[in-house]
Amino acid sequence: MGKQRPEDQLRAIDEFIEFIETVARSPFQRERVLGAAKSRISGAGLNALRLIARNGPIAGTEVARQLGVDQSTASRQIRPLEEAGLISRSTDEADRRVAWLEATDAGRAVLDRIHGQRRADAELVLADWSADDVEALATLLDRFKHSMLDSTARRAEAS
Repeated sequence: MGKQRPEDQLRAIDEFIEFIETVARSPFQRERVLGAAKSRISGAGLNALRLIARNGPIAGTEVARQLGVDQSTASRQIRPLEEAGLISRSTDEADRRVAWLEATDAGRAVLDRIHGQRRADAELVLADWSADDVEALATLLDRFKHSMLDSTARRAEAS
């Protein structure tokens, strides 16, 4: 495989991102993920659980903001998680109107099962790759993720 031009490299990266988005939205993949969760949870609920687990304790209003939905929509996504024991709610001592949300052990176990399935899928896909290639991919993807986060933060600061 010859050296690609910069515009072809960017096109390849864009196509990969689009491919990942398409796979993640596919009904087949959604059913696999929700099946691995072994919990009655919607796709929207799973997104909320991931956000709460990653950032908790987090205010309910911040969950809505980060999900890009209004407070009532976020509440409809959060309520089943709380009822299922996947998240816990506590009230802010200084401002009783603020609810702090945090993933419970059961919620983290749901995410662990899903992540385990994804890691098993990746292991299958990468089975014929060398250890050096897998390490290089992991290193570059982590670097790409951090660069995306940094550039997003810079754009937010600039606006």
